[in-house]
Amino acid sequence: MYFDPQNAEASHTLKRARAVAAARTTGNDLYKAGRVQEASVAYSEGLQYNPTNAILLCNRAACRFGFCADLQYM
Repeated sequence: MYFDPQNAEASHTLKRARAVAAARTTGNDLYKAGRVQEASVAYSEGLQYNPTNAILLCNRAACRFGFCADLQYM
């Protein structure tokens, strides 16, 4: 596949896709480290670039569910 760096629309789309991927990776790393609230924020940041990304939505929901469940036992 060829990418034309002069194409503004393609450059914008690529930038957004990279931002979403970076947010997902950051969120996953934070989640694995037990930093659930921070992971939720990372996933939310990715959703600013693609608000319908099902993976980010599900991962953020898992964080919020886990955080709320932890609060019940405190």
